[in-house]
Amino acid sequence: MNVEQLVSLRRYVGVKIAGLMAGAIASMVGISTVAIAPILPVAAQQAPVQRAPSIDDLLEQGEDLVGRRDWEGALVVYQQAAQLESDNARIFAIIGYVQVQQGNFPAAAAAYQQATALDNKNAEFFYALGNSLANAGNLDGALEPLRGAIALNGKHLNAHLALAAVLYRQEKYQEAAATYRQILELSPIYATAYEFLGTSLIYLNQVDEGVASLERAVELNPRSASALTNLGLLQLSQGRQGDALNTFNRAARLDPRSVELQLQIAQILDQNGENTSALAAYRRVVSLDPSQVASHRRIGELYEETGELVLATISYRQWISATPEDPDAHLALGKVLARQKRYQEARRSLQQAETLGSTAATEAIEALP
Repeated sequence: MNVEQLVSLRRYVGVKIAGLMAGAIASMVGISTVAIAPILPVAAQQAPVQRAPSIDDLLEQGEDLVGRRDWEGALVVYQQAAQLESDNARIFAIIGYVQVQQGNFPAAAAAYQQATALDNKNAEFFYALGNSLANAGNLDGALEPLRGAIALNGKHLNAHLALAAVLYRQEKYQEAAATYRQILELSPIYATAYEFLGTSLIYLNQVDEGVASLERAVELNPRSASALTNLGLLQLSQGRQGDALNTFNRAARLDPRSVELQLQIAQILDQNGENTSALAAYRRVVSLDPSQVASHRRIGELYEETGELVLATISYRQWISATPEDPDAHLALGKVLARQKRYQEARRSLQQAETLGSTAATEAIEALP
């Protein structure tokens, strides 16, 4: 597999770190306290006494706010609860959960760190800490708590998945592959694990086993566009263009807005000399992403080859719109205008190409009548 294919493969590997502390609120243990009313003078007893909220009050209020997805309000309430019960690990875990819902991953990690310090036997807390650190971009820091969660609960599937994803993102493919194999021992029909195992093996140059893993992923989940895309890239790297084209077409039906898929299809068709189909595929590429310069260029060239010079002109102008400082774009436009005997326009385009540094433009200008 060449470098371009590896880069393409990497584009299609998503990192799936999720499942943060589901059910943390439901499993929280409340702590009851009894307020003892002080003895007050008669006059004072006549006025209503407003007591400070108890821990039970705060936890009930916090749960209600979470149920209504009022994350800011819930955070304030749980922080008050933490002041009353600073040794309650679950309160800090819930604070972490609320921070995650707001996308505040560093703050979530800090809260989960306190939870694990107070309760170092809870696998869920370590898992949530590792997840938060990973989402905050601290991949190195995420490894220890994720491994800690697995040490506490060897069947913690989400912790294994998160660990494998972190290792994959760190390009530690040997360790990632080993972790994905552990996941498959826990869940033998987990299609996503087969997909990531397959791509990990490719990076380790274990192509045949990687293809087999991806084929198994597609077999288990035939509607996975990413698994089909990765499989198609591998088939392409093996020189199996026909298989790759079929696989890419299957993936494109599932993910019709994927620029990379349409580009792969267009390039295979182009290499096979199927110009009409290739042209249609390249046009789908630029309709999805007008900045695809190479596709604009190839569309123009294909139109020129078939004598459709006006359409070629339009494509080259779109190329210029995408990269106005590209001398090759102005050169191509100038040449196709000259072929249509639109010499004044051709000269302007060629002069622009020359200004931008194209030596070929100089020769083209001299050849104009």
